[in-house]
Amino acid sequence: MRWRFASLPPATGELSRALTWRAWHTAALDVATACVAAGGARGASLAILAGNRLLWPLAELGGALAGMVTVGIYPTSAPSQVRALLQDAGVSLLVVDTAEQLAKVREATSGWSEPLLVIADVADARLVPCRGAVREVSWTAFAAGRHVPAGGAGAGGAGCARGVAIGVDDIAMLIYTSGSTGEPKGARISQRCVIESARSVRDTLALTDEDSSLSFLPYCHAGERLFGLYTRILCGMSATLVGDPLEIWEAQVAAAPTLFGGMPRFFEKVYEALLAARSDAASDVATRWDRAIVAGRERSRLRQDGIARSGPAEAAWRLDLSVIRPTLDRHFGARLRLATSGGATLPLEVAEYLDACGVPVLGAYGQTEHLCAAFNRPGHYRHDSVGVAMPGTTIRIGDDGEVQLQRSALTFSGYHRRPEESRAAFTPDGEWLRTGDLGTLDADGFLRITGRIKELIALSNGKKVAPLPLEGRLCAGDFIAHAVVTARGIRIWSPCSRCAGRWWNAGSARAGSSPRETTSCSTPRCVPCWTRRSRAPTPRCRVRSRCASTPSSRTTSRWKPTRSRPRTRCGGRW
Repeated sequence: MRWRFASLPPATGELSRALTWRAWHTAALDVATACVAAGGARGASLAILAGNRLLWPLAELGGALAGMVTVGIYPTSAPSQVRALLQDAGVSLLVVDTAEQLAKVREATSGWSEPLLVIADVADARLVPCRGAVREVSWTAFAAGRHVPAGGAGAGGAGCARGVAIGVDDIAMLIYTSGSTGEPKGARISQRCVIESARSVRDTLALTDEDSSLSFLPYCHAGERLFGLYTRILCGMSATLVGDPLEIWEAQVAAAPTLFGGMPRFFEKVYEALLAARSDAASDVATRWDRAIVAGRERSRLRQDGIARSGPAEAAWRLDLSVIRPTLDRHFGARLRLATSGGATLPLEVAEYLDACGVPVLGAYGQTEHLCAAFNRPGHYRHDSVGVAMPGTTIRIGDDGEVQLQRSALTFSGYHRRPEESRAAFTPDGEWLRTGDLGTLDADGFLRITGRIKELIALSNGKKVAPLPLEGRLCAGDFIAHAVVTARGIRIWSPCSRCAGRWWNAGSARAGSSPRETTSCSTPRCVPCWTRRSRAPTPRCRVRSRCASTPSSRTTSRWKPTRSRPRTRCGGRW
């Protein structure tokens, strides 16, 4: 069994020092002892403002063993955001990893009145030991216990014993939401939720101590914290820490992990690299490449239907795949077994192409409040879905189309200091978590997310439109990268039942009829007919918004007022 926690320093391309599980445990106990000696009360908050370095898991486990509630802060947070989070979480100990982050903390804690110990992984010369209620100490001195005041010795035993006394329903961490629906809220995650979430991930992906992965996503994010750190601890997996995202592919080759999990953009880059390699390939290689893709797409379709391919067909596909393999290995390494994607929708073409190359990317779905919701399985997946319910999760679709998750050990324990919002997060009976997402479940249990409830656009006829599918269709081509569907309160030209749409094609009117007769209608909400009565357009002018000759309160696409002048299309006949 391998007990390794390696890190990749910038610009080396080789694995640096490795930390064994025993050494990690010993170091975490030292941090726990230091936290207790520093006055870290059980249930108090320990915040970590750091990148993906060994400092993070050491501080995380040390705080947990001391019975403290750990709080992650994004390294990119502004000083005002850091201050707001420190105040909301009631942080008493704060760990930072660089001089830049220390400077940010000093700005954020200007005029701070509550006792706060800042532990910084910097040289002692850079520290300001006392700034009012804020004290600063180096990480080295803190972990060694040199910051302990006189009479503080002996607290180490209490720290170790406290770890044993922690209950499964005690709060382990606060994970702050992204704030996409308002102010960031601290989701209270219990010890039970951490353990059961890690077990759910392990059972879903059949992870063992023979698996390994990279760690490059922020630890303060729920995904890397639970799917990553604690799942690795449960399974005994080794991990390679990557501090610089630009080093990811280099680290993949050096560490050759069996599991790669990332955002869709990482897989899009591999897809683009594959297309570039195909375009540069010689004709004979290109022929084999295309043949492998065609066979791979058919193989993917059969696998999703649970049908096994014949031995000769599989062997022929693998033989042709050998011309694609070098490009894949330059990104994923030579031992990749599983690839997972989350956080956003992976384009269907990217997922299908990588699957045809032998790299099925398994999509997943979850929220900070209930991370382990749905996941595709290695032998049971659909590229256009986020998978089926994970172990311990039950999914239903509400009457309004909302995806709802049954309350379980995998569900959060409410928002920190927000009782009303905690109750509102669930259905009135308190049994189902309201995700705010719209979705559908098919007969096989696959969940598909179609939008957000708060994003629905309500039309004047009472119909509600979800913009996400429209945006996805717009971005499916090669010329649009991002699209946003909005509602601006502009009336849409559509024929009503009373005028039968005769305004739409005035040329089809009977001979001798006048424009007034062919475009007139008494229905109040018939926009074209209302336009005729108010502005008397000619039959040939069909786009009222481009023929405005009277003052208008509408704006252009760049939010400038429209000018009151005739346009060339109608020649001023208005």
